[in-house]
Amino acid sequence: SSGINAEWPTSYSSQNYGFWRHEYCKHGTCCTDKFRTAADYFKGALNLHQKYDMDRALRNGGIVPSTAKAYRVSDFDRALKTAFGVSKVGYWCRFAKDNKGIYRQLLWQVSLCISKSLNVVECPADDDGACNRNKPVLYLPYSVL
Repeated sequence: SSGINAEWPTSYSSQNYGFWRHEYCKHGTCCTDKFRTAADYFKGALNLHQKYDMDRALRNGGIVPSTAKAYRVSDFDRALKTAFGVSKVGYWCRFAKDNKGIYRQLLWQVSLCISKSLNVVECPADDDGACNRNKPVLYLPYSVL
């Protein structure tokens, strides 16, 4: 579990196992033909995480974490299209007040959709928690989350 602790930490105050159990029950049980056990599922997930390195894709696209610089969703689109060849990914944002009391849009999660053959595919449209494409987005460093 050391690899998963480093690569898939949670914000649940060291209650990673409960979170991972939820993730496996929600996502892993639909692919037991590919990953027979929870351990196989998480090993596969970590392999996919390395293969489709989101941080590297964004960095190569000129997008780096910052507490000051905001990006457009189209900046993320461009970087991910270049890296992974897909136009539709899942973005989730949250809003938080900055120190001046202004609500800022924060990138919370970016999801690639993966086929049963473990290749990146276009994600279906899903606006639940989606980022507002017309507002700037902050991509914060992990250290401030």
